[in-house]
Amino acid sequence: MARYTGPKTKIARKFGEPIFGEDKSLEKRNFPPGQHGNNRRKGKKSEYAIQLMEKQKAKYTYGILEKQFRIMFQKSSRSKGVTGEVLLQFCESRLDNVVYRLGISPSRSGARQLVSHYHNLGLYEEDYFEEAIKKGIDESVTPGFILLKEFMVKTQINANKNHGIWSQPNGDEYYKLRIRSYTTTNYSPQEIHQMGLKEVNRISSRMREILTELGYDKNKTVGELMNELNENPEFLYEDTPESLWTFSGRYIDYIENRNNEWRIAERFLRADWTRIETIDEKMPNKFIAGARDKSDPVYGQISN
Repeated sequence: MARYTGPKTKIARKFGEPIFGEDKSLEKRNFPPGQHGNNRRKGKKSEYAIQLMEKQKAKYTYGILEKQFRIMFQKSSRSKGVTGEVLLQFCESRLDNVVYRLGISPSRSGARQLVSHYHNLGLYEEDYFEEAIKKGIDESVTPGFILLKEFMVKTQINANKNHGIWSQPNGDEYYKLRIRSYTTTNYSPQEIHQMGLKEVNRISSRMREILTELGYDKNKTVGELMNELNENPEFLYEDTPESLWTFSGRYIDYIENRNNEWRIAERFLRADWTRIETIDEKMPNKFIAGARDKSDPVYGQISN
């Protein structure tokens, strides 16, 4: 498992914080390392310098290398929510950090070693590990949720009772503008809502007619009838070797530059049939993950 193996006190002095845990050397010399560390002028840092420093602090704190951090950031930027908050959630959800937060290990580096060598633990160590997890949940996780609940109850009285953009200044006008942007129509929100209810009633009525013709109870709701339909063996696929096939398709687009605009010139649909086979043997402990670039030996075969 890749990790930082360089000097730790030097990094802690650079940022002025005990990133790797308690550090007596940092307490004695709480200034940047180097010949001019204590006499270095403290000018105003640029926004880029602040962001770079915070990124490096996060990397050293969680024991993440540059490439790992970049992959986590890209994954966070594609996820819903604030990118920074999602990135922090990914860092906190790492197994070694969870073991450290539970109090099983006094440091993240120790937690990482414990996670990496768990398969070498004996029976006594496994029992200790299980007891430590239970203790961590009782002493850390559960009290944390209790504090969170108390905070939510306490701040609920200050929450906005009017949900939605309409409660904000000019909220109704903004909502109508978004509707015109998404639907390209001049219908009001109330008219679109009524159209949706009318369409749902039409579909539900037609579904009830079909299910009644099939012999289902007409007094039940459409949801109850659909649940019965999903459990009816007559409408389920047979569990036979012939049924263990999956069908999938993908589009292949050929792009051309027309008048400085990239447009789809041709589109093809490639269909794939895949047979699902059950295997009894276990997966190997080490395997090579596939990739969508030239590092994958079959990349050229897939793309052609």
